[in-house]
Amino acid sequence: MQLSPLGPGRVLAPEAALASATRIEPVAVGPTRVDGARGSVDVRYRVGGAEVQRTLQASLTPAGWRLATSLAEAPDTRYNEPTAVLRVSGVPLPDGGALLLYPGVYRLDVVEGPLFAWGGDAFAVDGDPATPTQVQAARELMPSFQDRLARLGLEAIGACRERPDCPIRTGYDFELAGEISVLEALDDGSTVDLKVPLVARDAAGWEWRDVIVRVRLDDRDLPVELQCSASGTGFQPCGP
Repeated sequence: MQLSPLGPGRVLAPEAALASATRIEPVAVGPTRVDGARGSVDVRYRVGGAEVQRTLQASLTPAGWRLATSLAEAPDTRYNEPTAVLRVSGVPLPDGGALLLYPGVYRLDVVEGPLFAWGGDAFAVDGDPATPTQVQAARELMPSFQDRLARLGLEAIGACRERPDCPIRTGYDFELAGEISVLEALDDGSTVDLKVPLVARDAAGWEWRDVIVRVRLDDRDLPVELQCSASGTGFQPCGP
């Protein structure tokens, strides 16, 4: 039996991507129903821990039976940030749903850049268009960039203390108080706001302060400008 056509403007992912998937687990194939030049069959399978049931339609052609129902599905990548890098076994997942994957569990490649690492997430393609497959890439800061941001945050606290309008109460030293996180991507991803959480303790108790580091990136995701805002004060160039 021939496979169903993929549709105009759509292509099947290269073998490298398809072969990387954890395959579906067949459950059952129902009896074939034939009515002249048309037929159908019910199939059930498991993928990513969920059971899927589909009815596959087929038609008789001069070359033999051809499936009219496709299990190939386009992953939905539109909810990612513009700078996200999505690849499966080196194959990019483009916007617009032009690339199709057969049912299975896939894992995004981890792609490291100058500042961020993308991917590592798993997603299941179930072959059912009624349940869209949303693919989102996790983003983590590279360790070397985290160290730099922590240093810039502490320097921003020091710069704030030199101004008479600085809201920081304590004169004690601050230290990093948790993970540095991405707050927001601006300007189609070319500008990113990052939160550096800091804490200090003196006789009066704990004082928590967040420093926002605004990073402007070039087309290679390299920082070309960094500005810091300590505790609600305006953005100033980072560093002493």
